[in-house]
Amino acid sequence: MTGTFVLSLDTELIWGSFDHLADHRFERLYPDVRGTIQRILDILDRYEVPATWAIVGHLLLESCSRGPDGRPHSNMPRPSFEWYPHDWYDRDPCKDRFTAPLWYGRDIVEAILARGIRHELGSHGFTHAPFLEPGMPVQMARAELDACIDASAELGFRPTSLVFPRNVQGHFDVVVERGFTAFRGPDPTWHRGLNGRVARAAHLLDHIAALPPPVSWPFEVRPGLWNIPGSMLFLHRVGVRRAIPMVARVVKARLGLRQAVREDKVFHLWTHPYNLAHDRPAMLAGFEAIIREAADLRAAGRLEIKPMGGVVASLSQADPLTRS
Repeated sequence: MTGTFVLSLDTELIWGSFDHLADHRFERLYPDVRGTIQRILDILDRYEVPATWAIVGHLLLESCSRGPDGRPHSNMPRPSFEWYPHDWYDRDPCKDRFTAPLWYGRDIVEAILARGIRHELGSHGFTHAPFLEPGMPVQMARAELDACIDASAELGFRPTSLVFPRNVQGHFDVVVERGFTAFRGPDPTWHRGLNGRVARAAHLLDHIAALPPPVSWPFEVRPGLWNIPGSMLFLHRVGVRRAIPMVARVVKARLGLRQAVREDKVFHLWTHPYNLAHDRPAMLAGFEAIIREAADLRAAGRLEIKPMGGVVASLSQADPLTRS
């Protein structure tokens, strides 16, 4: 039996948190995210494990400035969300990575490209705006992806894998139009249909008990566009999540890897690099234990390790992953 391991890393710095965290609060919770990314890259180099780095497009900019009307990115359409009653760009500092390092990250992408492992650079939206919301019209989704593609071109790559911001998937026709072939769908966990406090409690208990995570088959949602569902979020150790022992995180992932081998399916681990910045020694040790397990299974001929784009390439060659 041969399973597949996919690792995707949602690389967003503060863009995924700006609606509820100030810069200083983010930096206090997640210190030295850039140093953490370098440590993650070191681990992936050590075990020769490629990952999909889903990059928020704005991070690719060297700098940006205000338009004639005084607004950041005045040429971009604005989403309108009930939960964020401000201009979507009002926190954009319109500076550069030296004066506003949480908002710009071209150096991070250059560091990934400089490594010996050929990682995949994917998209995580341009500003981390959720795609399936009443205030996110099709023209906004199109503009978000176009801005990502344009910024990527300046660094010499073209993303074909997408991680929807906040895992809120939508506007699939636009995604296909813009040449994307893969996205990470929500984890099909047993507690996915729950809401509110019940959902949060179930999620926490699921991790504390180290219950086996789901493994899945990729499937097409549109011709040529494949959903590669997530399996497990490698959780940070902030707040109540500190109650989850590190060994439980590692055991849960190992169960997922072995289940993928038994069923010839995909175990898709995902996280944010900043998740590993808080309590960094423990988080990196747990992360490395999982990566080591995947590398050992690969050495035994029982597991393949591929980025999201690599899975799609295998599907197009009638790989066993296409079986149902």
